[in-house]
Amino acid sequence: MRACMLSIFLLCGYVTHAAAQTTWQLAPGRTSIEFKVKHLVIMEIKGKFKEFSGSIVTASEDFSSATAKVSIPVKSIHTGNRDRDTHLLGDDFFCADEHSQITFKSTAFTKTRDDIYMIGGELTIRGVTQPIELRAEYSGQKEISGGRTRADFTATGSLNRFDYGLRWNEVSEAGRVLVGETVNLVLNLVLIKDN
Repeated sequence: MRACMLSIFLLCGYVTHAAAQTTWQLAPGRTSIEFKVKHLVIMEIKGKFKEFSGSIVTASEDFSSATAKVSIPVKSIHTGNRDRDTHLLGDDFFCADEHSQITFKSTAFTKTRDDIYMIGGELTIRGVTQPIELRAEYSGQKEISGGRTRADFTATGSLNRFDYGLRWNEVSEAGRVLVGETVNLVLNLVLIKDN
């Protein structure tokens, strides 16, 4: 009987320990979600999304095996050119009236060496979901005002916009493609631990 009770106690203790999780929220004023794409082959257009929300949930001392979710309102896109932004929101690109959110959900969060993580996930744009992999460099944690804890990552990756139905293009008089297929991502992620 004692052995049985001890087993139950240990099992309950294990479940409680295993269920302990820490949630980190993206800090809107400090995080940036930016992209770059070739324009006329030799130039580059840069843009960003000004609004987003997301969190990372961890169950270990570091971020190994963490899970991440991010949601981005498409209409928050900003490239510094109003006409271009309007075009991007239309049917040629994001079709924002029908597909208002870009979403990311992680499927793997793997530490490959000190301070480097590979984040696999599913990215949904314009109703199309495709796998994507990001390389994330971890800059560590520090205490900030209010007794809160901050963690920083810089993540990079790329995608082919054609895979998501963003296929519009034109050819210039010089024979150059107006917009490149590859979109490079640069994410400066600032996370605040929930107290």
